[in-house]
Amino acid sequence: MDRPASALRRKSQVFVEIPPSPFLSSKTSSAHPRIQPETPLKAVTMNVDHVGPSSPTSNKPSNVLKRKSMGTGHDHQDAESAVQIKTKKQKFDSHGEEGAPGKKSKAKGSGQGTDAQEETVRCHQCTRQVAHDAAIHCSSLRPSGQQCVLKYCKACMRNRYQTEIEDLKAQGSTGITDDARKTHATQVPYVYRHVNALGAAAPATAGHVGKHRVFLRRAAKAEQTAATDDIDGAARRPAIIPKPKPLSPAKQVNATPSAGSNLRGKPKPHVLVPPSPLSRRKSDQTNAVVQKPTRRAARPKHDMVTKVTPRPTWTRMPTPMTHEDALQRLNIREFLLRFSHLADIARGHLEELEELGCKRFGSDDLDNDGPTASGAKLVAWISEPALKAILIGLLTLLSKDPDMEGDASALVKAVHSIKSSGVNLNKMWAALSSLRDDSSVLLPDPLPLATSGLRHSTRNAGQGPLRASTAVFATAQLVPIVDALVTRVVHTKAVREDFERAVAQEKELARAARELAANENARWKSASDADKGASRAAKRVARLAHQEALLTIEHALKIASAECMPRFAPLGRDTEGRVYYALTPGVVEREAAVDILEDGKGETNFGKRRGVADEAQRKRMRHWSWLLAVWGRRPEGAEVSQVARGEDVDEEEVEDPDAEGWWGFWQPEEVAKLSAWLGDQYGVNPGAKRLSKEPDDVAVIDVEGVQPRPQPSQRQGRAPSAGEATMPSRPGVRSFTSLNRESEDEEGSTAGSSDDEGENQNGQMRLNARGEPVPRKQDLKTLVKSIKEYADLLEWRIKRASKEAEGSKVDGQAAKGKGVQKDDAIPTQTFYGS
Repeated sequence: MDRPASALRRKSQVFVEIPPSPFLSSKTSSAHPRIQPETPLKAVTMNVDHVGPSSPTSNKPSNVLKRKSMGTGHDHQDAESAVQIKTKKQKFDSHGEEGAPGKKSKAKGSGQGTDAQEETVRCHQCTRQVAHDAAIHCSSLRPSGQQCVLKYCKACMRNRYQTEIEDLKAQGSTGITDDARKTHATQVPYVYRHVNALGAAAPATAGHVGKHRVFLRRAAKAEQTAATDDIDGAARRPAIIPKPKPLSPAKQVNATPSAGSNLRGKPKPHVLVPPSPLSRRKSDQTNAVVQKPTRRAARPKHDMVTKVTPRPTWTRMPTPMTHEDALQRLNIREFLLRFSHLADIARGHLEELEELGCKRFGSDDLDNDGPTASGAKLVAWISEPALKAILIGLLTLLSKDPDMEGDASALVKAVHSIKSSGVNLNKMWAALSSLRDDSSVLLPDPLPLATSGLRHSTRNAGQGPLRASTAVFATAQLVPIVDALVTRVVHTKAVREDFERAVAQEKELARAARELAANENARWKSASDADKGASRAAKRVARLAHQEALLTIEHALKIASAECMPRFAPLGRDTEGRVYYALTPGVVEREAAVDILEDGKGETNFGKRRGVADEAQRKRMRHWSWLLAVWGRRPEGAEVSQVARGEDVDEEEVEDPDAEGWWGFWQPEEVAKLSAWLGDQYGVNPGAKRLSKEPDDVAVIDVEGVQPRPQPSQRQGRAPSAGEATMPSRPGVRSFTSLNRESEDEEGSTAGSSDDEGENQNGQMRLNARGEPVPRKQDLKTLVKSIKEYADLLEWRIKRASKEAEGSKVDGQAAKGKGVQKDDAIPTQTFYGS
């Protein structure tokens, strides 16, 4: 027969009660209040053979024991007497020290524990056990009539609440009314209410912290409900909030803690929100729907006004030269200005190169369909003495070159023949023709002239009958011969050594410019410190003078560096095939720029060419170094200025403004407009700080139906720039610009190293439908920037030249007769007729 589970449980559990220690007396307990009194031990399971299913609540700690360990008052004693631990464990009687039955000894032990707990209490702030006298017990009564259980030690009251327990106990119930005394326990001789119960708005029966917080939450919720009341209701009424009961004066005295206590802030007073004036309710309807307020219509957004870039005015230049003819004269001018100290050419002859040619002579009535038919019309060039000096200088350089020792005698003979020819062009050509036959120097034939041009010149009448193909009556016919000599002179040893000298000279000029700028900045700093009390206008004038001085140094360095340039090239090419040229300043301005860098005045003395920078002279566009020249067709829809009367321009060209030709910009403002228009046209801004994500080596326009071609240059994989692509394509003709680019490896020059940026992966360049190279993004940026810099330089040059012209204006007005300056040479038709 199976035994019931209760019997098995009783046999498997044994309760052992340990009697109190005889060494721990009541005196020792009072002396050491922190010592815990002995308490009955829990049941220890022993000899467990069959353990039954444990209760789910058997492992939970007893709340009664926890409250006993923390120390309780009267309310805790009542709770402990009411709550008893119910268990089915069998209890065995044990005898105490005096041999009393188990129940009596247990009651005695519990009484000793109670006395020990009454002597020590646990602080509700720091949870430490302290002596009963060293703590204070809240005397307020709960709604149930029991005393509050909150107790605080002396240290917590002093540190956290800035209150001394002795002062509260010494005060007792002094100044407390009878009604207020009824809300406190009578078994304590003092009156103390905890700080959490000091809310002014809390009712007398609201309890302590918990109920007071509930009250505050309800009040806040009611306030929020009143502020956000539904506008669809019949009427908006403020939320009803229970008013807190005012405390009596005695309560206020007792409830007010000492200064500096950590009090809870009073709730903010409720502000009634009046109904919105936008929500109007109809008076004739009780349950009318409130109309939603209508918003005012927003102002219409203004349309984004895009800044229109001003379009430049395109002016046709008064020259009928083609691009090929003008490019030869440009190369000759730039080379002779660059190496004039080697060729020993006078300044007056070099100044004639400023006018590339405007007037045209000859006729086109020849029935010649060959390649020389275009030479029937020639554009006037320099004078015969200037041409003679140029030929003598170039031939002298060739005769002194070590590589031309075999042809030295023929070169010297040609030089003597030209010197003795006077200004006879036929004799000059005869000497050059003999040189071509007796040496290895290759020279082309002169340009042909129309037969009608023979009657315009009687200077060669005594030379006998000459063939029209070999007769030379104008300097313009010898332009190809001079260009060929320039190309040959570039290879001489003297020119190569001058390239190396130019590198050191350029560094010296840059160093001088830096020193001048540093001295000017130091002078400006000392002057500004000394003139702190000056007027604003005086400071502005001084600042402008300082900026002008720095600008003068910068532009002087640019002009002086023209003496050291390794090559001449156009500014660039745009996507429509237009090529932009800016010639370097003349000899007078270069010498003045070097004088400025040497800390001189840098005065410009143009001599006979005085007034070349005047507006009237620049408007004629005869001197190419004072304008920006463009070859190509004008843009579609561009503004074209009318050609001034009296200019020697064909009527066909005037009637057809869309034909290819030379366009000039002689005003600095128009040059700046051209730079801005190009930048806006191609979306490039060289002055922008933020870098574009688009790569610079890509073509701006797409090329359709054109295959790339490899470059014949020695440096494979190098794509030519826009300037190199504009060089002549005739075989055997190498200009000063193209030759210097190709000879970079030989000369060791680093000026053309920027061309490597255009290197393509396959070593080929892209061409458009006309066979012209397609510019890259970087090429267009360089073009826009160069044009803008040239506009600033041209404006500065005009100001410098105008100062010199103003100084001699009075002398020019008083001049008469031979003193009057002649702008143009007297044409031969005046003497010989047409």
